[in-house]
Amino acid sequence: MKIQRINLLLGQIYQRISQRWVRWKQTRSVVESADYLRWRHEFLYKRLGFGLWLGFICFFISASGGLYLYIFQIEQVRADLDRFYGTPSIAEDLRDITLIGFFIIPGLILACLAIRRMAWGKRHPEIVFLIFAGAVNGFT
Repeated sequence: MKIQRINLLLGQIYQRISQRWVRWKQTRSVVESADYLRWRHEFLYKRLGFGLWLGFICFFISASGGLYLYIFQIEQVRADLDRFYGTPSIAEDLRDITLIGFFIIPGLILACLAIRRMAWGKRHPEIVFLIFAGAVNGFT
């Protein structure tokens, strides 16, 4: 009999806590209107196109210095890295990483530009933005 009363009491306590939790969540949640959501979606989609082209141009400007350094000035880089770290083979590794990144990053940006124009990209510009941000920040 005592166990049934304890179970009943615990059930009532749980029910009260869950009801308060639901009420608290309802007061804390922000209701976004459909107009705002549409405006936010269009805003991100338009800015994404501008950002992709700007990122593409800025990447080539900034990467050209590193590409020049690791292709034409590799002996100087080897000497500097040998002096700092004692192993000139790091220069070869950095050159390989730079060359690979020089083709992967613009490829991802161009893919984002192409996906953005597709129906799926128009529905999900936030995912295209995340791919673009990952490519630009060097997560690749």
